[in-house]
Amino acid sequence: MMLFIGACFSDAEIIVKNNSSSEAWVRLDYGSKTYINPQSSTILRVSSPRMANLSYSGRHILPGNIQIEVQGMSTQHVSLEPNCGSLRLQNSGPREIRSLQVSEAGNNSWSENLLDSYISTGQYEYFSLSRGFYDLRIRDSHNNYFYMTAIPIDIDHTTSRSFFSGSK
Repeated sequence: MMLFIGACFSDAEIIVKNNSSSEAWVRLDYGSKTYINPQSSTILRVSSPRMANLSYSGRHILPGNIQIEVQGMSTQHVSLEPNCGSLRLQNSGPREIRSLQVSEAGNNSWSENLLDSYISTGQYEYFSLSRGFYDLRIRDSHNNYFYMTAIPIDIDHTTSRSFFSGSK
């Protein structure tokens, strides 16, 4: 006696369009991140029927998740719209940047440290922020604090700032 167990799975597609002017990333369920160029699309293949979780983020797109019901050999379209801007902070000084905190301009209510790792001399990092004006509190490797004030952040735009902490 032989027992065959089978299921009918079809390949469906999820087409994700990055409508921002900067990079974006998506992840389907627990898979690896897929990069999407600005104003471009990517196709994700998925077996169906099932509920798929699409995680997304970008320099001009705040992180989020979308639950997508996938049925048969269908094609689902998802548009990622810009909903924030970004700050590009370059370390032009001789000391590492050890901490970056932001606050709405003039508020003095500082965020947690936004850095995942230190920013070495000559290096830079991007930070996605909602539209508004921000003050920055930067701590260097000698535990000195520096402030940059009223940095404008606009939707779908990157604002660049260079930080110089002084002599060694």
